[in-house]
Amino acid sequence: PQAHGAPGFLPWHRTYLLDLERELQAIDPSVALPYWRFDQPAPNLFTPDFFGVSNAAGTVQFSNTNPLQFWTTDGVQGLVRRPRNNWNPATQPGPTVITEAQTLALGTQYPAFRNMEDNPHGTAHTRWDGFIRQIGTAAKDPLFFLLHCNVDRLWAKWQRQFGRFNPAQAASYDSNAGNPIGHNLP
Repeated sequence: PQAHGAPGFLPWHRTYLLDLERELQAIDPSVALPYWRFDQPAPNLFTPDFFGVSNAAGTVQFSNTNPLQFWTTDGVQGLVRRPRNNWNPATQPGPTVITEAQTLALGTQYPAFRNMEDNPHGTAHTRWDGFIRQIGTAAKDPLFFLLHCNVDRLWAKWQRQFGRFNPAQAASYDSNAGNPIGHNLP
């Protein structure tokens, strides 16, 4: 939870993803983490051959050739992820998830933009029951990484759109005194 609810949310998750991607690239230099654009239907993502299809109990089913069928975390094999409220992520955008355009329009200053932690980020997490819904278990689901790659992609687009790369520029980061430890720019 320390990586949430404060200015370090976006850079913490960027670093987390970059570390994972570099570890994977040490094995295979051609690896690049993909993203899940959760404000659009994803017909190619939620299939048995890619990220699986949830049954009524929330157990994610994979094809016999999908290596994710052997996904194991904490010594337990399998994934639990079920869309909530009859949502079909293959054919529908995430219900109540704000669009990319709405996200980029949250504000030109970092403190306003980082509100995207709630929506679209948090809303994309909570459209599911299962591992991905809770902070403590979300990273047990490989979909977590695609979700956060999209969050990082949106932040990068916002940074590019408004020229927000300079840490000396107050609009680029929230360097407010009084933030929790780990969430102060200096």
